[in-house]
Amino acid sequence: MNRYVRALMLFVAVAVAAAGSVVASPSSATLPAPHGHLAVAASILLLAGAGWWGVARPFPAFLTALVLTVGEGAIRKWVVNDIVVFMAKDFLVLGIYVGLESVAASLRSYEAQLVHGLLQTRDYARAVFRACDRKATAEHIDRQAELRMKRQEALTRPDAPLELWAVLDEAVLRRPVGGPQVMRAQLGKLLEAAELPNLTVQVLPFAQGAHAGLNGPFCIMDFPGGDPATVYVGSAAGNTFLEKAHQVQRWAEAFDQLRAAALSPGDTRETIATLSAET
Repeated sequence: MNRYVRALMLFVAVAVAAAGSVVASPSSATLPAPHGHLAVAASILLLAGAGWWGVARPFPAFLTALVLTVGEGAIRKWVVNDIVVFMAKDFLVLGIYVGLESVAASLRSYEAQLVHGLLQTRDYARAVFRACDRKATAEHIDRQAELRMKRQEALTRPDAPLELWAVLDEAVLRRPVGGPQVMRAQLGKLLEAAELPNLTVQVLPFAQGAHAGLNGPFCIMDFPGGDPATVYVGSAAGNTFLEKAHQVQRWAEAFDQLRAAALSPGDTRETIATLSAET
């Protein structure tokens, strides 16, 4: 079972936990053991059968039959120039990302527009989701925000907490997402997070001018046990997961340049505190 399939299975667990529901997993139910693309389809349909994070009911047997019927047509995957590209619904890409994030040992992230999801307050997250989808129901927005809050538990888990090194463009701190009150609380959370021993937060100031992150945000995930790192690059046009050593090296070098150009962690805390007082 490849890492993307495992990631989707883990996403199911995280999403269901966020919903506070009890839904049987494929491993705990009497189901055929799908593999490869069938396992991906099983994950998708488990989410569908759970009412998208959770009506509390067992995984229905008829969905298993549907998985076996649709087979590999449930997901399309291409490898183009050594880049793994998933063409699927947004929640599938989200599932892969959250699943990988949940087992990662560390993340190195550059954010150009928004606070990293693992550092967002609930109200900031709601404002982001609402701005991106004006037609979404309040219930859907709440589910998305709850999942985001659940993901943040990785930073404080007792057993090997996730290490996060986040470089934020100065624009992230100056954009009043959700209004002044929400943004003030968000800046306060960043200050609190910066005190955690497994977190490093740096701000890339406008004064740096052109920099290695002008292509947009990205995240490098490092895994325990010698598993190769994965780079996630997302955009409105599509999402890519990069695995080849030379690809990871390119983005690792870009991140090194960004953190070298950014303010020190101490100066970053002072900048955030100043902006919070002004907001």
